[in-house]
Amino acid sequence: ILLILAALSDPEAAELAAAAAELGLDVLAEIHDGAELNRALRLPVRLIGLNNRNLKTLETDLRTAETLAPEVPSDRIVVAESGIRRATDLDRLAAAGARCFLVGESLMREPDVTAATRRLLGLPVGPGFTHLDAEGRARMVDVSDKHETDRVAVAGARVMMRPETLERIRSGDVAKGDVLAVARLAGIMAAKRTAELIPLCHPLALTSVKVDLECVPERSAVEITATCRLRGRTGVEMEALTAASIAALTVYDMCKAVDRGMVVTDLRLLRKSGGKSGNWEAEP
Repeated sequence: ILLILAALSDPEAAELAAAAAELGLDVLAEIHDGAELNRALRLPVRLIGLNNRNLKTLETDLRTAETLAPEVPSDRIVVAESGIRRATDLDRLAAAGARCFLVGESLMREPDVTAATRRLLGLPVGPGFTHLDAEGRARMVDVSDKHETDRVAVAGARVMMRPETLERIRSGDVAKGDVLAVARLAGIMAAKRTAELIPLCHPLALTSVKVDLECVPERSAVEITATCRLRGRTGVEMEALTAASIAALTVYDMCKAVDRGMVVTDLRLLRKSGGKSGNWEAEP
């Protein structure tokens, strides 16, 4: 809850702070001068917002926060507000004691909010996501000029379940049939249709899709590993991830009648090879 001390009496501010505490909400007490800061410090709030805007002239001056921040006790969190336009402004206010920053209007006025945000954070403004064009619109990446290389991607997923559910899978005692066999086929089929599911993926002529499922009693889980291969101009990471995820969802579908509390987890890329970026492997 935002408490603007300039608009509230002390009893009103205290009442709202108490109501927020009852609801388990944090409170940001916004102040503009030393008198309001003293009032805010009497409230049981952790966040103290130092607003650099003069409410009479509407002009901003970073010296407001620089002057008031040292007066805020160390057990409170200083939030600097308004007039923050450059990375140097962030550095300047952080040096004064600000730990958080509220930035809104200065970004909303920019024609390219993404670029303005990157400039504010001192990050390169050039394109970082290949699936966005210069105007920030989604696009399919043109891979015409890339060289064809052998590409492999391996993804994993896990389905956690009750021990008795896992035992029924192992013993073939599931009404819908062979869980692991059906999930394996589902994963293979899904890999071949990835481009229909993920909008900006290229349709790929996969040369191999392998989906392995293993019952692991020690974890009470089915472990899934999907491996996709091709020789082409773009990677097969999404195909491997799609295969692993759909195989996991199929395990859930096959067994949900006996265990609706199963959890699909740990979906991730395990390793990849080929292409300009070379080899990559996830940390254990």
